[in-house]
Order: sequence, then C-alpha cells, then structure tokens
Amino acid sequence: MIKNKKNGFTLVELLITLTIMGILTAIAWPLFSQEKAKAQRQDCIAGLSGAIQAMEEWQGTYGKYDVAGMNNYRIGVSNTELQQCQHRGYQTSTSATGPFATCNNICRITVSIPAAADSYTLTATRVYNAKTPQSDKDTDCNIFAVNSLGQKSATKLDSTTSGFSPSTTSTRLIKTTCWIEN
Repeated sequence: MIKNKKNGFTLVELLITLTIMGILTAIAWPLFSQEKAKAQRQDCIAGLSGAIQAMEEWQGTYGKYDVAGMNNYRIGVSNTELQQCQHRGYQTSTSATGPFATCNNICRITVSIPAAADSYTLTATRVYNAKTPQSDKDTDCNIFAVNSLGQKSATKLDSTTSGFSPSTTSTRLIKTTCWIEN
C-alpha cells in the first residue's frame, strides 16, 4: 500500500507560528525602545562631558569661562573630524556661540555664561524632527543641564524638571533616571 504524504505546513501550524512571533515581538519591542533611549541619553551626557572639559580647560588657561572654549577645544590623539568628535563628545559649531550638537545629532548643546564669566550652565536638549513619532520620543529625559559647580538637572518631555537640587522623591527619580545614576 502506498501512502500519499504531502510535504509542507498546515494552515493551523502557520497561524500558531505567526501568533507566537507576534507575542514575542510585542514583548521585545518596548525593551528595545528603552535600550535605544538609554543609548541616546548617553550620547547627550557624552556631549555635555566633553563640553565641561572644554569649558574648564579654557577657564584654566584664560581665567574665565567663554563659549570660544567649545570651538577651540581640540583632542590631540585624533586626526580626523569624526575621531575628534567621538573623543570630544560634540561637534564644533560654525558660529562662535553655537549651538553645538552631539556627534550623533541626538542633542543640541547650548552654553549660558553670565556677564562676570565666573560660571556656566550647559544644556543638552533632545532633537526630534517633525516626522519623529511620539512613540520614538524619550518621555523620561528630554533636557539635560549641568552647571560649573557640577550640579545636574533633567527635564522630562512633559516639562517636569528635577532642578539642580531635587527636593522630592519624584524629582530625584527624574535626575537619577536621566543621568543614569545609582
């Protein structure tokens, strides 16, 4: 007796496979989005760290803070603009006063220096274009700020801010989450 065996998948097997893939995707996508947001936060923090070094080096050389320090800060170990950007953490600006951008254009960095030139505040603001869907925006950390005293602040997309000296648990949580502190 000859059996008539067909090779292939049945419709039920195919539907079960597609259902399992859909469930796994629904679980994995939010985790991927969270990790992507953390990586982009690190880009902003790296840009601010490089800007802090530039400002402090300028102040150490000239005795005052000046935005010119951002454009004149050069890393001696690199030889291409891309390598300099990666070592510095931000791109220099065609304008002497900025704004500057992080290497991956995730954040725009601005510098605020009072007339006395004895302090500064650096602010990194997340950059989204008009086509960025709401689901791709980092709702937890939108603006990072650091001052010459080393105090840090963070602001969420809904404008809730931690301030430089957070006084409540919820504002401390914003700062801890954004600056990736323990």
